Amino acid sequence: MWAVAEARYRVRLPFRSPKGDQLEPPQRLDDSTRVVAGSEAANYALECEVLASGAKSALAQGQDCLESLLQVLAARQIAFVSIASPQVTRLDLPEVAPLEDPPPFEVATGHVTQLGEQWLAAALDPDGSRRRTGEVLNLSFALTLTRPSIAAEIPLYQARTQWSPRVRRAAQIFHRSQAALSQDTEFLLAYAALEVLVEHTPAPVLQVALPSKAERRRLRSCVEDLLQQRAVPKQHRNRLLARFDDAQATSPLDALLAYLARLDLPADRSEHRWLRTQRGGYVHAGELDGSDEANQRRAELVSTVGRALAIELSLASDRREK
Repeated sequence: MWAVAEARYRVRLPFRSPKGDQLEPPQRLDDSTRVVAGSEAANYALECEVLASGAKSALAQGQDCLESLLQVLAARQIAFVSIASPQVTRLDLPEVAPLEDPPPFEVATGHVTQLGEQWLAAALDPDGSRRRTGEVLNLSFALTLTRPSIAAEIPLYQARTQWSPRVRRAAQIFHRSQAALSQDTEFLLAYAALEVLVEHTPAPVLQVALPSKAERRRLRSCVEDLLQQRAVPKQHRNRLLARFDDAQATSPLDALLAYLARLDLPADRSEHRWLRTQRGGYVHAGELDGSDEANQRRAELVSTVGRALAIELSLASDRREK
């Protein structure tokens, strides 16, 4: 009775500016989308009407519209971020006789089992009126941490004057990671904090293998002569020679693994090679594996970086006490 190929939904998505940037609502973006004033907690909201096969699909379409708008504004250096509490309402409801059973709840976020549906119906909509008017559930569950006491953190704070510039920079970046609103941003900033902690500054491999400048010059001259003999174009020769000069004695991955091993933290080469590929793919090509497994692996990296930073802060605290 309630199953249709597509239905009309209204999606309302609140957003705000962390910097206090302002718009002047209402502003219509197209025939089905507009920016309106938000609640006290949110500066604004984007409202759009979409055709969708269900509430989840409608919410996804609305989120895509909001993300596109926020990206356009960001290009003008106007900063807004989406916040929680989306609202989805089904608009074109079929007629149902008052005595007929109300339809099941539609869910835009989260998942409801059959048993959960019965409990929610009894608790939230015993007479069925909310379901009959097209109200859609938005179930949001987030893991939050409550620290009854920060006694363990107080010595770390008191040792802040002992933090090295390296540790302080990493702590600043990791703080931004933990305040990020998206998992991809959290991962990228956490990885950046880890790179700061590693502080990879290796010597060129030629300096390690050939301490004599004269020997390095002769070897480079031989390589350059060989490339010319093989008619390698000049622009390609220059790139090869630059790589020849700059090749590092220790790779960034090797330095990262050695750092984690010193702290007795997970340092599996294949795992960290994958994480490094994820970071590079997102930074350079905007590509990131969005599977649940990949999200979990990146979350574990974030946890590892937090543990590394905590160890560094503890070491600074130990130095203060001596």
